[in-house]
Amino acid sequence: MQDAAAAEIQITLQRLIEEAADIQKRATKAGQYSAAIAALIAKAKLAGRWVERGEQKNTNVNYVVSDKPMTEEEWAAQCVTEH
Repeated sequence: MQDAAAAEIQITLQRLIEEAADIQKRATKAGQYSAAIAALIAKAKLAGRWVERGEQKNTNVNYVVSDKPMTEEEWAAQCVTEH
């Protein structure tokens, strides 16, 4: 029973990929490149080849201005890492 279900799912996925490919071809011929790219992404997702990745970078930098330089001890404590 699982084999039959797996085969049915595979056929369904194949059909969806083929339909997305057809949409992509028609959209490209019509000069509708956004639609063509959307169909390409849909095919990749259906095939399991599309991986969504999000990346967050903290770009906040806080600067402190002082009227005197740091001592060696302050600099070492703040800037030097121990290995």
